Amino acid sequence: MPAAPVIKTAPTHWNIPPKEQSGNIELRDRNTARAKGATALWVARPTEPKERELIKILHETCAQMQIPIPKLLIYASSKPNAFSATYTGSLMFGTNLLDIMTHDEVKAIMGHELTHHINRKQDFIHDFIEGSVLLAGYLLIRDQLSKLATKPWVKTTIKIVGDTAAMIGDIALTLWHKRAREYRSDLGGAQVAGTEAMISGLNTLEHRIREIQQQEKHQGKKHRPLPAFLRDHPDNRHRIANLIAHPSSSFANKHQMESAANVSAPAIAR
Repeated sequence: MPAAPVIKTAPTHWNIPPKEQSGNIELRDRNTARAKGATALWVARPTEPKERELIKILHETCAQMQIPIPKLLIYASSKPNAFSATYTGSLMFGTNLLDIMTHDEVKAIMGHELTHHINRKQDFIHDFIEGSVLLAGYLLIRDQLSKLATKPWVKTTIKIVGDTAAMIGDIALTLWHKRAREYRSDLGGAQVAGTEAMISGLNTLEHRIREIQQQEKHQGKKHRPLPAFLRDHPDNRHRIANLIAHPSSSFANKHQMESAANVSAPAIAR
């Protein structure tokens, strides 16, 4: 197996190895990882203990879900994250994630990402059809309204206002779908590893991200969080509430789930 590429510390360094040195990584995967802030990318190596454990969890989870095993890539980043590449179907796990999570938490995140993975084509088709129908409907309505207008400035106003409203509506609908799919994937992770592990994994991620933000704040970097309606991921509290409302069999009762949600990461302000 090829060795992992050397990761330089300069924040602007981009060290994605060429295809023949990285275990046949597609260009789209490299571009996706780069957009997520990765500084290096490589195929998971069985020779490395942590990556070997991740490969084992992937195989176990795929067997449990009865799905084919996708390509597993590891990327270097200061922030913990994992995601499923929409077009190639590859799974990408950050090195930081392997250092902060327990086995069950990683398995829950794996189940979450695999749920995205198995639904990606269906979601793409849904979005394409929905977008096409809405666009055709909007253009038809705009055309009819323009025909009713007798003055040029009215027609121009209809076009500008209509196009702006359509763009805002499209963004809002897209973000709503993305948040809904996060809820769905959380339930997929809970079915694989248990609700407690999924809740704990979400809390661990949130806690670590806040630690990083605090460190960056001390370094003079400012963080301006987006309003909730502009985010593509739901608030952590809402995700946990959704998991509690749809429990897996890993909990004896609702009280046990609520206790896990409250004590998994006590340092996180709720």
